[in-house]
Amino acid sequence: MKSNNALIPANPGFFLLEPVENSNGTIVEIVLIPIIAWQLGDQGEIYPISMIQRIDDADQAIKDCNGVVHSPFGDVYDSVEDWIDEKNKAKEKKSHKPE
Repeated sequence: MKSNNALIPANPGFFLLEPVENSNGTIVEIVLIPIIAWQLGDQGEIYPISMIQRIDDADQAIKDCNGVVHSPFGDVYDSVEDWIDEKNKAKEKKSHKPE
């Protein structure tokens, strides 16, 4: 199978969300990493490209130019704050789960 590796320039305003967690694993801050391009994968998947590297971490979300957050699992949040709240609630629920 032929490798595509095509790059498409990203429009301004797209950011990868890099969570910063405290010692309890709660997200306390978000670092916004500008997305400068998109890379097409062999199976039609699309990877964000930052100035540092191609991002293919399955747990990172993208903020679009309208402030909407898209998770890699197809979930959509109205804001970064909504995404943080959901991530923190999920971690809290997981940490209180009986073993």
